[in-house]
Amino acid sequence: MKIFRNMLAAAVAVLSVASCSIVGEDTFSTAPVAPVMSAHNDILITTATVDEDVTFAWEKARFIDTDAYVYDLFVVCNAKEVQLANDVANTYYTLSKTAFRIFMKDNFELEQNSTHSVSVYASVTDNAGEVYSASPIAFKVYVYDDAVPSVVSPAVEAIVLDKDTPAAEVALLSWTEPRLVYGEDVTYNVALKVGETETVLATGLYDTSYSMTVDALNEAVVAAGGAEDAKVDVSFVVYACCPSIPEGVVSNVAKMAVTTYVATFSEQYYMPGSYQGWDPATAAVLKHSSKTKGLYQGFVDLTTADGNDVEFKFSPVPRWEGDFGFSDVTVTTYAEKYAAATAKTTASDNIKVPSGFYYVKLNKKFNTLDMVQVEYLELIGGFSGDYAGWGKGLKMTYDAASKKWTAVEDIEIAKGTEFKIRFNSDWTYSFGTDMADVQFAGGNMTFGKNDATYKVVFDTATSDFFINAVDVNMPDYLVVAGDYSGHGWNGTDDMRVNLYDSSNGLYRGYITMYDAPYGFKFVKNGSVWIGQTAVADNVYTLAENGGDNCMIENGSYFWTVDMINMTATATPITKVGIIGDFNGWGSDAEMTFDPETLTYTIEQTFESAGGWKFRFNGDWGYNLGGDLDALAHDGSNISVEAGTYVITLDMAHGSMPTCTVVAK
Repeated sequence: MKIFRNMLAAAVAVLSVASCSIVGEDTFSTAPVAPVMSAHNDILITTATVDEDVTFAWEKARFIDTDAYVYDLFVVCNAKEVQLANDVANTYYTLSKTAFRIFMKDNFELEQNSTHSVSVYASVTDNAGEVYSASPIAFKVYVYDDAVPSVVSPAVEAIVLDKDTPAAEVALLSWTEPRLVYGEDVTYNVALKVGETETVLATGLYDTSYSMTVDALNEAVVAAGGAEDAKVDVSFVVYACCPSIPEGVVSNVAKMAVTTYVATFSEQYYMPGSYQGWDPATAAVLKHSSKTKGLYQGFVDLTTADGNDVEFKFSPVPRWEGDFGFSDVTVTTYAEKYAAATAKTTASDNIKVPSGFYYVKLNKKFNTLDMVQVEYLELIGGFSGDYAGWGKGLKMTYDAASKKWTAVEDIEIAKGTEFKIRFNSDWTYSFGTDMADVQFAGGNMTFGKNDATYKVVFDTATSDFFINAVDVNMPDYLVVAGDYSGHGWNGTDDMRVNLYDSSNGLYRGYITMYDAPYGFKFVKNGSVWIGQTAVADNVYTLAENGGDNCMIENGSYFWTVDMINMTATATPITKVGIIGDFNGWGSDAEMTFDPETLTYTIEQTFESAGGWKFRFNGDWGYNLGGDLDALAHDGSNISVEAGTYVITLDMAHGSMPTCTVVAK
């Protein structure tokens, strides 16, 4: 029994010791414990995140002799320590990223668009002034502030361009990557300057270098105002762009001296050959492009009477002088029905291809030849109806006299539709790029006109090919409806501008417009109201079934309305007069304006019978004639017998300008 009691006592003693060891200092010690910082992620400060908050947190200090637990917060960076906050009553401190960025920039002079190592700690002070500080926590601060542009370096300080190697590549520029908006993709636009004239050379680049061919650089420098065959001081800049900065951040200026050359070309090339008896004077002609130096192109009938292969050459004049051919003509047959030919070496050899009707492209700058035998062309693209979805083409027919290809049917086309012109229902060859600048082997064209039904014409009369799409429902006139000159917003009976060029949707007319507090709009077909979306220098940008009322100062105007490009131009009429046989068609007899009647009058004596017209601004580009009850621009002479008359011109009322001639 005694032994058991001794064992029990020993066990109790051991338990007591063990219990004290387990509880330990955390429960019973009163030694001061400094605050403990909570870990913090790296901080990203960008234009997109400046409104977010930053919070630093810590565990509460303990057993410190102080009246109140308030904390000071310190930031350490670049071996420098600065207090961020004091007397913080909570165990956390919050501020905006904007405030934190300003604090860091002001106190540590941090470079923007860079990364910095930072530490933060909290401290508390007891009543005796003893400071108890937390161990600092470390993190990084990424600061993306003001954009840092690319730094551009020229490849060379000077370059002499060699006209004999136009296709050679010239390394021009390289540049550093910019720092823009964090996380956004960057693209580059390259621009060239000669003096103050800036020309954009390229857009949407991803590489940090740029090169051009000798020819392209020569043309760009000359187009920007540089002299030919001269040393030209050229400047380059690079715009770094991102979605948030689409206009781009411009680089430094990189300078280069570029010595240009003169690129001269014949006005045309004659194509004498076996198809027409080898007579240069009567041969088919390719004219020089006004847009692309060295380019000659067109459609030529090279059909021989016997069906044998045709042979021909090129000559810059209508005689055998300076003629040439190609020595390396390669002919390929496609779809087992049409041929195509290419060549790259000029020589004295005749060019030989199968007999037929051809598209011919001669590039004299690079001495290349491309030919495609043509059965027909066709429109093909993302149209609707029978020609939807690039599946079926709309054939076009050729008129040899006008050198125009016309679609055999009118077609509905929506604005923004992509399309091309294809050869022979075969995707090997096509035309594309732009309706105003159609190029062989170019990319998809985008239809820029309004939704409508169009007659499409491909004009190849010169070497500058273009497409003309005419709205087949273009009305004969547009009404100018509004509260000007006593009119009352009548969509059918107010003054008109009349159609004079249906191919291009152009209208014109003369109108006196006074006292229009609410302006005017154009009206098509009595129901489609056309207002303005912008105006500058008397040129109005228009929108069908939309736009604001058009406002204008009091005056008389010659209006030109372009329904294809949706613009209207008002030319002020500052002088109105008559001119004719009575004064030898010399100078205008000026008329007087009556602000009450909004008409122009003159008393004029005609010594003998003769013709006369109204003329404006002393310029024959603006004149009226023809029927007195419906005067027309550039109309015929108005006849009058000898006598004295009061002539009155009314361009304010009715629907057309009218005139009265009253004998005295």
